[in-house]
Amino acid sequence: MLRPWFRQFLSEGYELAQEGAYDELLDLLEEAGREDLTGEERTYLDNNRAWSLLEVGRATEALELIESVLERVPREAPSLTESARGTFGVALAVAGYLEDGLEVLDELLRKRAGNPWIVSARHFYRGYVLYELGRREEAREAWRRTYEVDPVGLYGTRARARLQMLDEGGPPYR
Repeated sequence: MLRPWFRQFLSEGYELAQEGAYDELLDLLEEAGREDLTGEERTYLDNNRAWSLLEVGRATEALELIESVLERVPREAPSLTESARGTFGVALAVAGYLEDGLEVLDELLRKRAGNPWIVSARHFYRGYVLYELGRREEAREAWRRTYEVDPVGLYGTRARARLQMLDEGGPPYR
């Protein structure tokens, strides 16, 4: 069971993530990692750290970390399974394992589970993978879906920018 202070910490981390402040979030995660955490809390922390590492361009490190999280999830934090799988799918894709990442993301999106922020992130990175694979129209559709799911959130905003870049004929940035 997550302790109240750790739940508050997760809420603060979520706010930083919504703002795209991943460097700051990594600092916060490192600080919290110095605490005496339960196995469940450490697993949650490491999943969030892996996601943050992805967002600051450290995909290989993120992939290694999320693989260790997935080994611990069944024992330490079964409720984190879907979220950790999503982090794993994105880590695979960003680390260059595009087809593998797409397979994981598609599997999770078929389940239609998660809060809008998580679902929009999955659609957004699905668009990223499809774009990298040269499947531009499918990428456009994934980014359109991202925006529909969470238009004012971080990934909806990013998706809108990618769609605009595509409409203007330029390459979307990550």
